[in-house]
Amino acid sequence: MGPVANDSTLPVIDDYMSGIYTKEEAVKRLLPQNLTDQYAFLTERAIRILIFERSEMIK
Repeated sequence: MGPVANDSTLPVIDDYMSGIYTKEEAVKRLLPQNLTDQYAFLTERAIRILIFERSEMIK
């Protein structure tokens, strides 16, 4: 489980990896983005315990 990256996340991470931003500066720039959470089910066991409840069509 963790935050979903949006279009402004990757440039900050790229700049951090390139040494443009310090860790502190990168975190400062990423925190106000209010990213929503995503979930990853990485094993067959994790997928087997999921129960489908419903779906909804959004127009």
